[in-house]
Amino acid sequence: MPTAEFIALKSRLKKLALSLPDATIARAALTPDQEEEISFFSITAHATCEHFMEERCLIAATKSYDDYNNSSFFGRIAKHLCVMPFVTVPKDQNDLKKMIKVYGGKGFGISVTPSFHGSNANELKELIHIGYQKYKQIVVNNHGMGLKYQFSLIAMLGQDVSQFDPTFRTRVSQLATLRGEAAHNAVVAAQTIPEPSDLAQWTTDLIAGYRRLDTALVKLCKRKQ
Repeated sequence: MPTAEFIALKSRLKKLALSLPDATIARAALTPDQEEEISFFSITAHATCEHFMEERCLIAATKSYDDYNNSSFFGRIAKHLCVMPFVTVPKDQNDLKKMIKVYGGKGFGISVTPSFHGSNANELKELIHIGYQKYKQIVVNNHGMGLKYQFSLIAMLGQDVSQFDPTFRTRVSQLATLRGEAAHNAVVAAQTIPEPSDLAQWTTDLIAGYRRLDTALVKLCKRKQ
């Protein structure tokens, strides 16, 4: 069942899509006002998706943090909070891609034996608290939805981002590029603006991708390893 946060995202993206120029209009025939509508869509849709990713990840982290403190459930996210918020995200894209192939992967995790947990319970509780506070600050300081931001928010909780659907990854990249143009330039380069007929599909693909992320985070909160 989708969360309230995903339902709000879906509703917002669909509403934004209604403001786009008619899909039958060719890019070359767009008026300046219609180009402005596309720029507005890119900036607002990007902010909507970024906010959803931040909100859902923080909710998952908070639930896992609370589950550990209230019921001693030491799940995958709680274990990652002991380590990952202390990791610096590399600026080099090749290094980042190598890390993304590993961190959050199904066969990669943080192992804590029951005996170690029992003999270091106080230290672990304090460490999770510190890690959770650092993670909250990571969310506050987040300013994007691309690959390094997916790593900072999602992989740090133990979710594999390298397995995202290729179409979804493409749409995120396209939206981020268009948003960058619209946010930092008075006039968006004509070649950067997609065909209006493509933009509706962008919306559909983004909604589908974030629906899968929404489901993955719900399941992640229940995982031990």
